[in-house]
Amino acid sequence: MKRVSQWGVFLSVGVLLLYVLLVKHHLGSGPQSVSRPAHRAADAQLFQYGVMFDAGSTGTRVHVFRFTVHTN
Repeated sequence: MKRVSQWGVFLSVGVLLLYVLLVKHHLGSGPQSVSRPAHRAADAQLFQYGVMFDAGSTGTRVHVFRFTVHTN
């Protein structure tokens, strides 16, 4: 079994952290004048999304899931 060096782990975590910070900065610097509707229609559906990264031995896959949010 191949051992992963500490340098590789630190580099991977650093790149991931940098990516998250850049995305956070980009999303936080958007226009503030975007308005959202005060209410939604009764038949409108709300969705939430989940992303799963599958880093297997044969490759990396990205799975995106969409969930319907039921409000009562």
